[in-house]
Amino acid sequence: MSGLSALTDAAGHLAGRPLEEWNAAYEKVENYFHALRVRNKVLLGQLVLRVLERAAARAPVEPTRSATQLAAEEMDRLVTDWFAE
Repeated sequence: MSGLSALTDAAGHLAGRPLEEWNAAYEKVENYFHALRVRNKVLLGQLVLRVLERAAARAPVEPTRSATQLAAEEMDRLVTDWFAE
């Protein structure tokens, strides 16, 4: 989680977005992986964190996109790569 915590500012924003926005993105990503039947909690947590870290890295340079939009794109990339392997 060090990657995400490094992006948190004094106002309680993560990568320039309110934490509520990231919580909503987290929930959507987690639900998507549940739909894919990812049941192992450790793997699920790692996948969600990886997606959110990638989305948070993009957030400062894409200010018009919501955290959920960025996370959805990163989730799609991760799953596409995962299935390609």
